[in-house]
Amino acid sequence: MQAAFARAGFGVVGVFADPDGRAFEPDVSSTIWMIAQREGAPTVMHVVTRGPLDGPDRDEAVAFLRAEGYSHTISPADRVFAAWMNAEIVGAVRLAAEHGAIVLRGMRVRSDVTRRGIGRQLLDRLQKELGPATCYCIPYAWLIGFYGRIGFQVIDGANAPPFLAERHAAYRQRGLNIVIMERRG
Repeated sequence: MQAAFARAGFGVVGVFADPDGRAFEPDVSSTIWMIAQREGAPTVMHVVTRGPLDGPDRDEAVAFLRAEGYSHTISPADRVFAAWMNAEIVGAVRLAAEHGAIVLRGMRVRSDVTRRGIGRQLLDRLQKELGPATCYCIPYAWLIGFYGRIGFQVIDGANAPPFLAERHAAYRQRGLNIVIMERRG
């Protein structure tokens, strides 16, 4: 059925399944098989998302974020999550505890595998990790729908924690088209 969707022109068809093809409910380690349309021919990708990470896996994910241009401080206390494809990190994100609030920061997916569901899988993993906790993020405005899929909603700076309102204002002064979003658990 996945091949039929791909042949019909759908860009990505993702299914939660283990390597034997049995459907499952993702938890700490989520595995997906996807068929992605790439230059007219379907490509099968095996993607695993995990986190929060520690040890060498965390170090590798932080190195990935740096290689993708993420320059902000990453604290040892931050919870880092990553997506692997064929033993190679292709996406990462972190949850930072800042001034008593949880902030989703640094979502990155390698450019050659964007728009194939990897970011969505990372978000799904974060949603499970967050549970009922409130979380904030400051994404580009064109990503409102992406973050909205797990319950983030745009809020006014006056309704955000002061440190985020200040960060938002500083980003806007630099000309960035960004918004503040909140996800209530």
